[in-house]
Amino acid sequence: MPRIEIPFNGGTTESESVVISNQRSVNWYPTAEGLGAKTKLSLRPTPGMKKLFNAGLGPVRSKGIKFNGKAYFISNNKLIEIDSGITSGTEVGTLNTSSGRCVMAASPTELLIVDGTDGYRWDGGTFSTISDPDFPAATHIAWLDFYFIANNSGSGKFNISNLNDGTAWDALDFATVESSPDDILAIHTTLNEIWFFGDDTVEVYYNSGNNLFAFDPIPHGILAFGIGAAFSVAENEAGEVTWLASTNDVVKARVGSFTIVSDTDMGWNIDSQAKTDDAYAWTYTQAAHTFYVLTLPTADKTLVYDMRENFWHDRKGFEIGRHRASGHIYFNGKHVVGDYANSKFYELDLDTRTDDGTTIERIRRGVIISKDRINLECSRFEIAFEPGVGTVTGQGVDPQAMLRYTHNGFEWSSEIWRPIGKIGEYNNRTVWDGLGSGEQFQFEVKVTDPVKPVLVGAYADLHQIGRAHV
Repeated sequence: MPRIEIPFNGGTTESESVVISNQRSVNWYPTAEGLGAKTKLSLRPTPGMKKLFNAGLGPVRSKGIKFNGKAYFISNNKLIEIDSGITSGTEVGTLNTSSGRCVMAASPTELLIVDGTDGYRWDGGTFSTISDPDFPAATHIAWLDFYFIANNSGSGKFNISNLNDGTAWDALDFATVESSPDDILAIHTTLNEIWFFGDDTVEVYYNSGNNLFAFDPIPHGILAFGIGAAFSVAENEAGEVTWLASTNDVVKARVGSFTIVSDTDMGWNIDSQAKTDDAYAWTYTQAAHTFYVLTLPTADKTLVYDMRENFWHDRKGFEIGRHRASGHIYFNGKHVVGDYANSKFYELDLDTRTDDGTTIERIRRGVIISKDRINLECSRFEIAFEPGVGTVTGQGVDPQAMLRYTHNGFEWSSEIWRPIGKIGEYNNRTVWDGLGSGEQFQFEVKVTDPVKPVLVGAYADLHQIGRAHV
C-alpha cells in the first residue's frame, strides 16, 4: 500500500471488544468541514475554563438560572447571585442541605428552589423556606403559565401552586400521571408543555384551560422511554428534550417522536458502569455546535453528544476522569459554569488553553487500520496539525504531540514526541518514522501544551510485506 490518508478523525466509539473499535476523542470534538475544504472532518479543541470568581463553599449543585437580570446557582448550601457584569457571586440565601442536586424554577416575580427536602423562595430581596404544609416533598420544580409545578416525591402525583404565588399550595390541587404506575422522577417544561418522567414512560401535559385543574395530558403525548437519571434532562435551542433513559440509552425527543442518539458502542459504555442514576446533564451552544453534556459522577466520566455533528466525545480535567463543570448558564454573552468539587466559577472560553491554569490533555485514538490480515509495515506516519501555533513564552513555545501505537489493540508502544511547530513555523510537519510491522495498526495522539491544536488529518506510508495468514 502506498502513502494513504487515514480516516483518523472521529468521535468516541469504544466497543466492548477493543479489536473491533476502540476510538476515543478526549477534549477534541469532530467538525464536518464545508465543500472544498482540505479535509472532510477535523478535530477542534474543546474550550478551556477561565476563572471568574469564587462563591459559596462549593461544590456547585445545580444548573444556572436567570431571574430579574441576574444569574443564580446553588453552591453548597448557598443561593449564589451573579451580577450582570459577571464579576462576583453573592450569597443571598441559605438552604437546609449542602449536598445532592438542586432544581430551580423562576416566574417573573419569584425564584423557587427544591433540594429533595425543602422548598425555598427568593423574590430578589428576601429568601425564605416555603412554610405551607401542603407544599410537597419535591425533587423537581418547574414553572408554566403562572403556575409552579412540583413532583410529590415517591408517587405519581404532581402539585401546582396558586396562580402567581409560589408560597401557596393546596393539597387538592394535584393530578396523577396515569399512563404508567411509576413515580414522577423528574419534571421539565418546554414551550407550552410539561414533561413528566417516570421509570418506564414519559407523559406530556399542557394547559388546557380547565377551570377545575389547569393541566391535562396531550393526546398521544406518551413516550415509552422512562428516565434512568433524574437530573439528566436537558433541552436544546430547538426545543428538543434529551435524557438518559432507564435503558441507559440517551434519548432525544419531541412530543410524539424520539431518536436514540447513543449508538450501540456508547450504550455499552454507559451500561457497563456500576452506577448511572446519579448522572446529570446540561446543554449549551458554542461555535455553531450544540452539546449535550452528560456527567456520571460515580463512573468519573463526562460524555458529550454533539447534536449538530452526531458524534460523541469525552471531556475530562487533568488527572481526573470527568470534566469539572457541574452546571451551566449562558448569561450576558458568557458560558458560565461552576465546579463540581469547589467554589470556583469559570467561563467556558474557546480562546483559553487551560482549565484555570491546569493542563488540558487532548487525546485522539483513531480507527484500526488493516487489510485482509496481511502484514503491513509503517515506514512513516504524519499528523497534519494547524501549524505555527506555539506560544510566545512559557510552556507551548515549542508545542509537542505524542504518538503511541499498537499492532493488536492490547500492547502499546512507548510514547514518542514530535514538534507541532513553533509560532510562525507554518511549514512544520509532525512526522514519526519506522513504526514496525503487524497485521494492524492503531495510532493514538496526545497534546498537552496550552496551544490551539486543530487536527486536520493523518497520513501513513504502509507497505505489504507478506501474504495473508491462513
